Order: sequence, then structure tokens, then C-alpha cells
Amino acid sequence: HSLHKGIPSVVASDCQFYCSTGPSVAGMLPFLTLVLSSATRNRGRGGVILTHLYDLPSKCGAMTMTMRHDPGQPFLYVATKEGGLTIYRDDGSHHTLGVKNSKGQAQTTGTNRAVVFAPSPTPQLLATVPTSKLGGLDVMSMTQEGSWLYLALGNFFASAKQTPGFAVLDLSTLNTTGVPTVTSVWTAPPGSTNVSGAGAIEVVGDSVYLGAMGSGFMIFDVADRRSPRLLSRTQPSIDFPGDRNPNPDDFNFRALTVVDSVLYGCYDAGGLHIFDVTNGSSPRALGRYANPALLNKPRAYNGVVIQGGLAFVAVDYCGLEVINVTNPIHPTLVAWFNPDQCQTNPAKWFNAPAHFNELHFEPKTSLLFVASGKGELSILNVSTPTSPVVAGGHGTTTDNLGTWGVALHEDVVFLAYICAEVPFRGTWTGVKGLQWTLDKSTFQ
Repeated sequence: HSLHKGIPSVVASDCQFYCSTGPSVAGMLPFLTLVLSSATRNRGRGGVILTHLYDLPSKCGAMTMTMRHDPGQPFLYVATKEGGLTIYRDDGSHHTLGVKNSKGQAQTTGTNRAVVFAPSPTPQLLATVPTSKLGGLDVMSMTQEGSWLYLALGNFFASAKQTPGFAVLDLSTLNTTGVPTVTSVWTAPPGSTNVSGAGAIEVVGDSVYLGAMGSGFMIFDVADRRSPRLLSRTQPSIDFPGDRNPNPDDFNFRALTVVDSVLYGCYDAGGLHIFDVTNGSSPRALGRYANPALLNKPRAYNGVVIQGGLAFVAVDYCGLEVINVTNPIHPTLVAWFNPDQCQTNPAKWFNAPAHFNELHFEPKTSLLFVASGKGELSILNVSTPTSPVVAGGHGTTTDNLGTWGVALHEDVVFLAYICAEVPFRGTWTGVKGLQWTLDKSTFQ
């Protein structure tokens, strides 16, 4: 599990050199956004067209893990690991690329606002919340509910693991002071958990669910956001799915989602685990699933989204599994998108063309956007869940770039790139913004 176990940090010096002495990406943005050539526009196989909008470069000492765009405000929130939380102001004007009529005149929208022809502006840096205000813990992931942002804290890479924790930020002050307010920070008391970091966080009402990697998952009461209260910590057994001599380091609660009081969690080598969390003080195990074809082979369940009784699960170098969870006690596999036939050779972990990690489902089109390591972005059409098909993608496998996170906001897909050495080499970190549209002549 080298991608997940800390080796990305070994190329920090390489990437810092590149970012500080290489060509300025920001300075090239007017050119990049004007020229919609083969370098910036990709026609997907199956109906999705992607247009490069901008880059937001970072450095390996502040590596981008994931990001979220505020659904109601012009703000982009970026988890930059040891760099803390970075906030950009995004006015959204890049959504209009400019079209002229047959007379060469600018068209207008329904509100008579002239279509913009100038190069699309890049989101502007607004504020940074350093780790010094977050208990000294790295920012690894996030979720948002209304005017509250919740951060999963604690580096989980092997060489620099930290205690798990989370922070609650009040976003209502952004428009007045330009910075959010750190309302509370919770960190695990020394000795109460493994030093494992945290990889995921979700919130439903007054409950926070924290994926604490090697420490399982935790549930908190945040009715008083100034004083979170731990309700329970659950550590699933490593005896499932039954590998010979299972290594505890390979079992990490790295992703989760909660739907109708049922928690679906990715337990890395331990597969998909399902819990009834109606009583946050006493979660009840329901079912679990791990692909039997991968028994005693490298295996990593990395990300999950639930849609219509189905769990779409990113399984790293083994692609995507579609699991029927209508009966959560007996989840069953209904489809496996595995074009590289990963089960035929465990060494494919290191030379696979893609490593599926974070994923985002777009309900209007039934498209699944997946951060896919050196494959960068994979887009799957899952309108027929039993037969996912490729609908598009971005990037190549030979450009020394690799993604970890993905997010969507309206017609923009955001990709978080990481520094890595194996199983793929990543020499640049930052966020790329791409506009996605449907090619109606090919999309089905």
C-alpha cells in the first residue's frame, strides 16, 4: 500500500524545486484559458468534453489532498495537508467561455448580461487557516453542512503519522472578515487511539462521523459545536475477509458515508463494512463485503458513494465495484469495472494505469467522476449499473502527474494532485479546474 503508507513524502524536495524554479503556471493562465486546443480540450470517449480552466499550484510541503466548493457562496476550500486549510474566492465567471453570433456580436444571457470573452480568471487566494490553529494536525479531508466546515485532521502517511482529530469552522464570517472562525478542535487524548491520522469526515445533523484510519471510525455529538462529545469508537476486526497473516497496517477506515442512519465504510484491505448508526453510542454491525477474487492479494477499498441502493466503491488498482446494498446484511457484487484484470498479477499495483480513490456521483447524468492516480480523472457512465462504461477522462499516464481527490460544482470538476514516488510518480501538487460538458452527439 505504498501510495497510502507515506512514500509520497520522499519527493518533497523534488517538487519544491520544481514549483519554485519552474515556469509560472499562474503567469501562463491567460494563454491557457484562451486557447482551446488539443492541449486544453479533451473529447471523452462516450460523450463528455473537458476544457482546462486553470491551475492552482501548491508545493509538496503543503500537498493538496482534496477540496470542496461551497454550494451557495463563491468559495473553494482546499485541504493542503501540512499547509492547513486554503480558501480561494471563485467568482464563477469562467463558466462562460464566450460565443458570438453570425455578425460577430456578443450574445447576451436572459438577464442581458454580456457574455465574457476575456480570459477566464483564476480563483484568488483569500485566506489560510494554518495547522497551528488546528491542534498542530494536518488537514486531510473535509465536508460541509450549511455555514459549517468540518475538517478531518491528522497525517496518515507512514513516515509522519499523527493522532486523529477534527475541527469545526464557522464560515459565516468569510464575507465580513475574509477568514473563517475556528469554533472547536478535537484531538484524541494520548493513548486513547492508534497514532493513525484521519482520512474522512461526514456530518448528518448533530452527528459527526470520523474515519480514523487505523483507529476505526468515531461518532461525535456536535449539538454544541464549541464542545464536541465523543460517543463511540468502532474498530472492525482484521480477520475479515480471511487473508493469511493479515497485516494490521493494511486495515484503515479511510472513507465513509452515512445514508438513512446506515454507515458505509471503506476499510482498506478489509473491504466494505456496513453499520447501523441509529444509536451513535452503540453502532451495530450489519454486513460486509470483500471481493473473493482478491483474497490474499493486495487490496484497498478507498472511496464509496451510495445511489439507489447501490454502493459504488473505488478499489484502487482494481477499478470500481458496484455492490447491491438494498439488504445491508448481505451485500452482493453486481458489477466490477476492472479493465486491467488486476487479480491476475499482484505486481500490477505498481504499474497499473489507474488507482481509483475519491469519487463523486453526478445524479442528473449518472456520471461517476473518479480521481484515478496517474490516470488523473476517469469518468464512468453508470446509468446501467451492471455495466459501467467509460464516458471520458483527462490526463495521460506518462506525465508524472497523479490525483488523490475530486470534487464537482455545477459544470466544473476539481482535481487534487499529490506528490508521490510509487505506485506512480507525482511531481506536481495543486488543484486543476476543468469545465465538463456533454457531447450530445455521443452521450447516451
